[in-house]
Amino acid sequence: QKLHFHYGLTERQLLRYVHIAGKAKRSTGQ
Repeated sequence: QKLHFHYGLTERQLLRYVHIAGKAKRSTGQ
């Protein structure tokens, strides 16, 4: 459960990273 809780925290950061990465891809035109 402790690992799952830690994953929950990193998941939020991962979603934010993916969102930023998606924006970067759109701006480059890929």
